[in-house]
Amino acid sequence: MAGEQPRSGDKNRDDMRDALSRFERSHQDTPPRPQSRFAQRRDAIRGEIERNRRGEYTVPTWVLGLVLALIVAGIVLFVVFG
Repeated sequence: MAGEQPRSGDKNRDDMRDALSRFERSHQDTPPRPQSRFAQRRDAIRGEIERNRRGEYTVPTWVLGLVLALIVAGIVLFVVFG
């Protein structure tokens, strides 16, 4: 028993266990794969919807600029033609 050779099944099991642990260690530090454009866009839309539901809705800058330009143009037209 003490001088007994390990059975081939035990050796194969140990080899597989060693190979699996080497594989896990080699893949721990790999960077995540970049997402496809579709997945990025889907996540961006999902995040925007969640922010809006929490009340964090913000008006885009171009909309604010357009409203300001319309107000100024209205005042100028009123002054010039009014």
